[in-house]
Amino acid sequence: MQVFSAREKSNEIGENTYFYPHSGYRVNDADGKTIRYVQNHLSDMDESPDQVNLPAGSYQIVARSSWAGQVVLPVVIEDGKTTVLHLDDNSSKPPGAIARF
Repeated sequence: MQVFSAREKSNEIGENTYFYPHSGYRVNDADGKTIRYVQNHLSDMDESPDQVNLPAGSYQIVARSSWAGQVVLPVVIEDGKTTVLHLDDNSSKPPGAIARF
């Protein structure tokens, strides 16, 4: 699974050089209990989201989006498939997303 969560501005090396790593998120089980936190970048200069392996099943992803702030998304992970969530930049609200303000 890859989550393109909202980006955070980072000025890791100074001199008006900015990076925009993806924000971290939580993976909850189907009942809402947190089972994992994903930092979603290796360093403040890393702009690629982490790829996370999860067993097949139903989950909730709690992440920041660019369109609604923090959201909760129901996700079903299937064997042999990569699930990708786009919550950054110009993405729009995915089906089933619930905004938490």
